[in-house]
Amino acid sequence: IATSLQLATGKTVDRAAVIAQILVALQNMSESLQDPTATLNRYRSDCITIGQEISLVRGDEVRHGTALDVDTEGALVVKFDDGTAQAVQSGEVSIRGMYGYV
Repeated sequence: IATSLQLATGKTVDRAAVIAQILVALQNMSESLQDPTATLNRYRSDCITIGQEISLVRGDEVRHGTALDVDTEGALVVKFDDGTAQAVQSGEVSIRGMYGYV
């Protein structure tokens, strides 16, 4: 549902100040993306999949395992229930939760 900052905050908002802050945030994000190691480390720290039991679906194949890490290429490293580990770059990954895999 669409709204406005004024309706959401109950205050009059200075649009120029909002745009200025957005531009500062975008500049900071752009600068941080220039360092691939920092970007990968940030991604790893924000990735809720790492350490979780997962289900990997590829077509008709379903494999279960644990997400271990994200490698330097951005692939999810999974240790499967059969003991093998693999860097996964495609497929649907679900996390096992309270209601099974979601």
